[in-house]
Amino acid sequence: MKEQLLSFGLLFGTLFFGNSAQAQCGPYMFHPFLPDTVGYAYVDLTACGGDNVLWDTGATTITTDLGVGSHTVSFYDGVTLLNTLTFDIIQEYWHFNLNIYAMAGQVQISGEVRVPSALGQIFTYVDCDDLTNDSLNVLRIIQDGTTVVDSITPYSAGIGLLVPHFYPFGYTYSVQISSPCGVAQSEETIAYGDSLTLETSNVAPTGGLSNGSISVLNVLNDPNSTLPYPGQPIGTLSLFDMNGGSPTPIGDPIEQTNNGTWNDLPAGQYMIIFTPELLCQSAIVMIDLAGPMGIDEAVDKDALVLSPVPATNYLSWNLKGSYQVAVIDAQGRRIEHGKAANGIDISTLVTGVYTLELARNATIIRQQFVKE
Repeated sequence: MKEQLLSFGLLFGTLFFGNSAQAQCGPYMFHPFLPDTVGYAYVDLTACGGDNVLWDTGATTITTDLGVGSHTVSFYDGVTLLNTLTFDIIQEYWHFNLNIYAMAGQVQISGEVRVPSALGQIFTYVDCDDLTNDSLNVLRIIQDGTTVVDSITPYSAGIGLLVPHFYPFGYTYSVQISSPCGVAQSEETIAYGDSLTLETSNVAPTGGLSNGSISVLNVLNDPNSTLPYPGQPIGTLSLFDMNGGSPTPIGDPIEQTNNGTWNDLPAGQYMIIFTPELLCQSAIVMIDLAGPMGIDEAVDKDALVLSPVPATNYLSWNLKGSYQVAVIDAQGRRIEHGKAANGIDISTLVTGVYTLELARNATIIRQQFVKE
């Protein structure tokens, strides 16, 4: 490639010989592309004038290897100095501009991997064969640093990219490009696989008044998640009135928190959304504010006790009598079990944190449990 470009440069300089000859002098710069750190430059003496050159490195040939940094080349007619040009050799590399985000409950990747910034500038090239040959570029999605889960080829560098596939939470992700210039990989993004659940306590309105309340006491991590978030989830809590058929926000969101309370609420259906700051997956809980409910409520003066802890295939409780039973997952989805006494089969549930709901007459009891 170096010989071909030298020939092109000499021809190009010859075409513009005359009053504009000095403008085509160069130097023609070939910037190194990682992992290479040494590039080169050359000048066209026909366009530059003079009959010999001196580079700042001491070289006297029209072509010389140069490291990254500022350089000079001086032109002489015999021993008479005619001109000195200053220029920079730049370290070039693949530039990653990526967005890794949640979409439809999964991970999606978009953005671009750009060709180096030097391309397209006058006298400026990259010291790498076939850099922009799309058919030789392979883009790979890397999971946990080493596992290739997807690949795209040919890839046109610098064109906006939307990877057409989705990936699961609970892993780290990076993007790797393989080209004739070598292999480069972006920094890893952690897609925590944490499922969240909200610990709530609610007070039902009385006498037809708007004197009810809904409280989020805490936001809990699922200890059985793949790659759970290591700290306490912090984010934004929002409450929505669901009685009109579509969500209507109530008050301002409560930001940078893991708890909050809304007062002066009438009876009805409500939805709480917790949007975490460092996690992709929101937690959604539906609330029926029609009677006493909450984790701390009790029936027949007995505290609700679930067993075993953690639960496996069958979940039992200590309260007497039959209840209308539902299980609610971390996203607020309900699984109705109908009427049951003493326990239910949970063998079909995947591992995670759930809320058991027991309802009888005007009383609703909720308590969380972990399914192994």
